[in-house]
Amino acid sequence: MKIILYIVCFTIVFAQEYKTIYTAFEGSNYNDDGWFIYYSYGGKYQVCHGEKLLGGFSTFGANSLISKQFKLPPHYSVRVQVRFWKIDSWDAETFLLMVDQGQYQDKYFTDTGGDYCGWTSIVANDFPVNIEIQVSHYSSLLTIIMTSNLDEVAYNESWGINTFILGILQCPQECLSCEDSTSNCIIWSNLASYWQNSMIDDGWLINGNEPLSSSICGGIEIAGGYPVLQQGHQIENRLQDLPIHFQIKIVFKVWVIGDWLNEIFALQIDNNSVYSLQIENTNLPFICGGIKQKVKIINVQSITSHTSEEINMVLSATQTPGKIASWGISSLDLYIAKCSNGCQVCYGIKETECNICIKKWGFYQNKCIPAPSIECSHIQIIQVNDLNLSFKNSFQIKIDEVNKNITDDGNINVIVGEQIPTITFKISVKCQENNTIDSFFRNCNQCQYDQYQFSNKCSHGSNVLLYNSTFKQVIESEKELIIRVSQKRLEIVQLSLENQTVREILIIKIDILTG
Repeated sequence: MKIILYIVCFTIVFAQEYKTIYTAFEGSNYNDDGWFIYYSYGGKYQVCHGEKLLGGFSTFGANSLISKQFKLPPHYSVRVQVRFWKIDSWDAETFLLMVDQGQYQDKYFTDTGGDYCGWTSIVANDFPVNIEIQVSHYSSLLTIIMTSNLDEVAYNESWGINTFILGILQCPQECLSCEDSTSNCIIWSNLASYWQNSMIDDGWLINGNEPLSSSICGGIEIAGGYPVLQQGHQIENRLQDLPIHFQIKIVFKVWVIGDWLNEIFALQIDNNSVYSLQIENTNLPFICGGIKQKVKIINVQSITSHTSEEINMVLSATQTPGKIASWGISSLDLYIAKCSNGCQVCYGIKETECNICIKKWGFYQNKCIPAPSIECSHIQIIQVNDLNLSFKNSFQIKIDEVNKNITDDGNINVIVGEQIPTITFKISVKCQENNTIDSFFRNCNQCQYDQYQFSNKCSHGSNVLLYNSTFKQVIESEKELIIRVSQKRLEIVQLSLENQTVREILIIKIDILTG
């Protein structure tokens, strides 16, 4: 018996073992649910040398293919173990096992092995091989395809498998995507997924005008493929209103179909090239798009800086003049690395890795926090008896720092930039005899009751009450105020944003109470 170990990509692993998530075709477990079987010449199962096989003698032969697609939890490596049986007169012919991009291919010969279960001949032997493939893998879907290039009747040369085991190295808990067991993978949030449970185009267009449809390759449905998507074509999609973020990660599979020799597959994000690969396809042909063609799967992962609230994704392939070849896509996941809460522009996920806070937030101890309300630091109240002072409404408000002079009733929004450390409200109130003017000025953001509160009686002959109140900002931030004016009340509130909810904080209130 021959044992073959194929390690496609080495990964540093710290005391972590593969977790088995699927087994089939061993013991009492011969459940083939979800397996696609193409060109089976006999019954589904045969026995060879006391072992039950999927396929086997005179069953899997020329053009036979089996495949299955697996939905995987977050992981960074997969391991596939399977016992392959070569049966009878293989004439330097090849068995192919595809584990996405990872592959096992080997030639077998008639005289290899012993006479266990095929037709009786001293030169046509049968041979079991334990195959193991380990692949660095980040996609949420895994494709398994097994086939051969046998060219005679299955009675003369055939194959089968048993003892199929799939294991993964899992991402750390709470991570949706990772590169190993130690990286800071909790930063990634899934923004969008395509071509996994459904092949709906979801806005993807071929060459900007044709909705992207699907095809079947090796029993697996893929977006594009033969004859839908050819060399020289591109597919494109645009997403808007992305959450605030600083990086994106795109993970997907490219299916290369037909004769490729140094053509280039590329991924562009917002007109910038972030991935390109020159491709050569020398794989065994199998049924794909209704005809036999060479097929190669390439796993792609691209991580790039990105902060825009929109993203435009373009996938394309160059074409050699006169050549017709195809390509397809499956299992595309788009992840974003979000900035910390309250951060508008950042360079990392930590609260201290923020460059600019969102509106209504500001920096405190190098972190973005909801901006406290402005606080009154000084107030002066004067009663004036001046017959030359006349205005049609009860209140006049002047704010020099933002060039505002408000004389009419209604609601007015005022934006105060973070570069303005103090702001003075000059408020004139019409004060008629025997009226009382009650006023409130916030001077402590954390206090419930210890605020500036006044009550002024309009004396005989007084016709105007003047307030000069200066407020200072607690932390630098842009402030949005709403000034509400009516005949009997003036209110000034500051809008605060916490937990995606806008609330009002009362800054100034002046009421005219009739005597």
